[in-house]
Amino acid sequence: MDNLRPHLEFPALGQRIIRTVVGIFLCYLVYFFRGEHGTVFFAVIAVLQCIQPYMKSSFEMAKQRFVGTFIGASWGVVILLITHELLGIHIIENLFGYLLVALFVGVVLYTSVVLRFREVAGFSAIVFMSIATTHIEGGLTIAGLVTGRVVDTLIGVVIAIAVNSFHFPRDKNTNILFVAGIDDVMMTSPELKISPFSIVELNHLLSHGMKFTISTWRTPASIMKLTEGVELNLPVIAMSGAALYDTETHSYIETCGIPREQSQVVMDFFDKKKVNYFSNVVIDDTLLIYYKKISNEAEKGLYDDMKISPHRNYVKRDLPEGEDVLYFLVINEEDKINALYDEMEKMEWIEDYRLEINDSEDQPGARVLRVFHKDATHYKMQDKLMKTLNVDKKITFGCRKYNCDVVIEDASNDLMVRRLKNMFEPIHFTWENIFRRYNRIKDEKRGKSID
Repeated sequence: MDNLRPHLEFPALGQRIIRTVVGIFLCYLVYFFRGEHGTVFFAVIAVLQCIQPYMKSSFEMAKQRFVGTFIGASWGVVILLITHELLGIHIIENLFGYLLVALFVGVVLYTSVVLRFREVAGFSAIVFMSIATTHIEGGLTIAGLVTGRVVDTLIGVVIAIAVNSFHFPRDKNTNILFVAGIDDVMMTSPELKISPFSIVELNHLLSHGMKFTISTWRTPASIMKLTEGVELNLPVIAMSGAALYDTETHSYIETCGIPREQSQVVMDFFDKKKVNYFSNVVIDDTLLIYYKKISNEAEKGLYDDMKISPHRNYVKRDLPEGEDVLYFLVINEEDKINALYDEMEKMEWIEDYRLEINDSEDQPGARVLRVFHKDATHYKMQDKLMKTLNVDKKITFGCRKYNCDVVIEDASNDLMVRRLKNMFEPIHFTWENIFRRYNRIKDEKRGKSID
């Protein structure tokens, strides 16, 4: 019976929810100080729609709310002039009025489409309905009603933009290179994806100048798929340090491959042991994977899963002369890979290479052996990137002790991104800090140099 119960997840409370709650409260606060004048509902609707993960989205949504308000309000004025001024009827008190309001809703929707604001059509219809179905009585006028709707929306939009743009005083450590792994650091199994919260927070930090990159055993194709939505702006370290890859230009900036002569030693060894292997080579920014044949289920599973990517190109032929190999890959049953690893470790020539052995992610019961050049390491490629960026400090995030500066033992609850944010933007919420930042802004406006 326990298996039939729904599995509930409780993700971290995001900034958007918190800011929306604050924004709605401020709408009611303004409504209270206005003597409960106006319709707070429309201000709240504007807050709900305009508080977005990114400020650019908030301004775009605000623009849409204004356009939608004016479309709906304009047609609301037209129908009130027809029904109230010309015909002297209220639109929802007779059958003709029902037909009229339905027809005009269609007109409002069509107007939004014609003006190329399809996304505001529904909101425009709501504004129209709120005006068209309101009794014009007492001291209320058509102009006052329409003005009230516009003002209510304006209040909500202003509050939403103000709340969304507010941030506590923070320093920004832009002189540090932050490096993180992916597996068991930024995402959890079995979903193998980065949470929406982490994506939004990472993009926020990146937009504020954070120097951040990925360092993983994965290929660039796998990195781009798993980090989809994250606006990475620095090269990533792929293939366990064998390559530095630019995700924006889709090019390999630097590689550390095994020279052809050394590659031949490894291939001769594999051929002598009758072991199948995949040779990963980069030619003109294209990853080519050479192989001779596929003879076991693990190899077939790996090939079937990976060949569908446009960033991987499998070629069934011998390795061409003159090409360096980024790494060799062998996949087989666990005991066979372990035995192969132990035997390679005893070879006289092994000091020129670096071996990695891991359980296969997608092929149950199989293990993967990778052979790299001895200098192809995460650390050396990170140091090269630091020199390129002209920074002298880095902080690494990983899941294994002694291999990183910050150990992420549990990748759930967006722990890595939360710690990353605290390190890049530590909060200094003190009056001294606030006045210091204020004086710095004044000096910048006056053109003074700041140390």
